[in-house]
Amino acid sequence: MAFILVGVAVVVIVAINYTTLPQDGVLTPEMTPETTIPETTIPETTPETTPESSQDWLWSHPSPHEIYESIDALAPYLQGDARQNYEGLSVTWGVELVGIIKRTDGTYIQTYSFEQYQELVTFYVDINEYPQLKIMETGQEFVVQGSIIEVDRIAIQLSDCHLTFD
Repeated sequence: MAFILVGVAVVVIVAINYTTLPQDGVLTPEMTPETTIPETTIPETTPETTPESSQDWLWSHPSPHEIYESIDALAPYLQGDARQNYEGLSVTWGVELVGIIKRTDGTYIQTYSFEQYQELVTFYVDINEYPQLKIMETGQEFVVQGSIIEVDRIAIQLSDCHLTFD
């Protein structure tokens, strides 16, 4: 099975040593803080199969858990902006059905990500395109492909979803 690297982001970290500042606060050229810029590449979306399942679920990274893990590692002030960074990212995740809510604006599907840490993933679909959802039992697994439109503290909301059933 071939894997395709869809995109690469470069993370730049600047570390400044302020312990060398003189008391008057004025830096001379020999006292200029050192700047370190390590290069780290992070794949935006890398498909793989998950070993936890007997199914060959096609996954993309980051997974729902990886998204929440990276956001939770930040200071609370930075978390809101970090959530927005995932908006527009195309994903393919294995999920299991939690609930279906009929609304006037469509059928709202609630699922858990099919991984060790079950994160809530939600989306709207046209129930007529996926009639098997009408009789599907809670806990049944399927694959959802879509774009992230929101990451909040409770759920990841997807749009433009396509579902694949075993």
